[in-house]
Amino acid sequence: VQMIGLDDKNTCRQYNHMLVSKLPATQQTQYYRNLAMRQISVNPLFLDLDHVFIPGRTDTDSTVSSINQLYASAAIAYNLLSPLISAWAESSDGMFRLRKRDGGFYDASSMDSEPVFVKWNDVKDDAAMVDQVMFPSLKRLGRAVEKMQRSYGHDPSKLLDICRHSITFATVSDLTRALGRIITDDNVRVERLKNRLS
Repeated sequence: VQMIGLDDKNTCRQYNHMLVSKLPATQQTQYYRNLAMRQISVNPLFLDLDHVFIPGRTDTDSTVSSINQLYASAAIAYNLLSPLISAWAESSDGMFRLRKRDGGFYDASSMDSEPVFVKWNDVKDDAAMVDQVMFPSLKRLGRAVEKMQRSYGHDPSKLLDICRHSITFATVSDLTRALGRIITDDNVRVERLKNRLS
């Protein structure tokens, strides 16, 4: 799954990677020759099913049509994104919410208890404190299905926030520094920004 920019209705969508079988015959042959020359192996099952994808090439005619596919991709994305989130927080004085407060668990639904945040740089080397950091999990399936039905007309390709993370900042300067790190990181491509400050 790959997300690319806005479509003709200003909607960001999730697309599948291009299948080699969608290329013209001469390009298919050339692609497989290149794989062999670079000694890149493809699982024989994918070859038998004619289901070989071209990394980094999006098929804009093939949107994601399965929420299961989104969750499988989101689980992989979560594992790839987590160390980047920590690195960005480290380089910009970012903060994360603590799971525990005063020896007990912080109850996010309680209005009388304020969340406690801690700078990642202050706790990253303390395993006990890192265990108390409240990193988000994947969006609950029930909530994703509800959002897909209510907001996106049963179209899973419009669900963009199954894998999500957050970093909190004490100052706009810290936030700006983190945004600069994210935008210039070779491992990511920023598709869109939401400005909730204005």
